[in-house]
Order: sequence, then structure tokens, then C-alpha cells
Amino acid sequence: MIRVFLVDDHDMVRFGFRSFLSNQTDIDVVGDAASAEEALTQLKRQPVDVLVCDLHLPGMSGLEVTERLVRSESPTRVIVVSAQLDGPLPKRVMDAGAAGYLSKHCGPDELVRAVRDVSRGKRYLAAEIAQQWALEWRWWRIAIRRAHCQGNGSGPDVDQGRAVRGHCQTSEPE
Repeated sequence: MIRVFLVDDHDMVRFGFRSFLSNQTDIDVVGDAASAEEALTQLKRQPVDVLVCDLHLPGMSGLEVTERLVRSESPTRVIVVSAQLDGPLPKRVMDAGAAGYLSKHCGPDELVRAVRDVSRGKRYLAAEIAQQWALEWRWWRIAIRRAHCQGNGSGPDVDQGRAVRGHCQTSEPE
């Protein structure tokens, strides 16, 4: 049984998440809180497998909750939920140690899939974020290749002795 705790300052969001997750035979929502501070207090008494936490909370944010749990070496894995899918925050949250990042616009099936994946030790990214990061990665690789082909290359592919070969062409690499 996957033990889940919910944190969101909106009652309706917590109610909806609880409804989606409680319909699953392998998931038990053991508690919820409207603030990060309240959640951390409850989690000290009652550890869980997965914490589903809003990013933007009054007081301490979901990012700060993630950092505290990681620093304390808690076994609880965090899924941060936010309407914000662009900008630096999704990456900062994942770099801080969150196991997942979901859109508040996701459907019930995606929430359930994320909780299950994260409970099994996997990481989960909302499809929109994964797509955005894939495109950013592609353009970063193209910039590295161009810099190398112009004779002023630097970056991981060049600096680690794996010079980009065969990409010095006039057309864009695929």
C-alpha cells in the first residue's frame, strides 16, 4: 500500500486529489494539510511514501518542503504540483530533490501514475515540462556543435575529450 500525504492551501484541490487517489486499491491517503509547516509537523509523527505538495503555499513553499525533507534524509518522496510549467522553477524543484513535478491541470490518471512511479523510486515529469526540456536540450546541443565547428568550441562534448565530429556542416543537425 502506497501511503500518501497531500499539501495544498485550497480545500477543493485537496478534496479532488484525495477523491482521485482514494479510488485506487493500492493507494492510501493518510492525511492532508493546508500549509507546509502543518505538513512537516504531521510527517514527523506519521512518515509516508509520497508527499503531493503544491509549489506555491502561504509561508513555506513546496520547494522549501522538498529541500527540508531531502536535508533530513527522509524516505518520503515529493511530487510538487503547480500551474507553473515554464521558467526556472520546475528545474529548481527537481534539482532540489523532488521526485516528480506535475501540472495542476493534469488528469486523475496522470496523478495516479505519478504517485505509483515515484513510490517505486522513479522520477516523474509532466509531459509538457519533459517536452520543453527536450527542446531546450536539442538547442543547447546545436549551439555546442556550432561553436565547435567555428573553432571556438567549449562545453561538455568538447571539454570532456569527446569532440563533436561529423557535425560541421552547413545544414542544421537533426
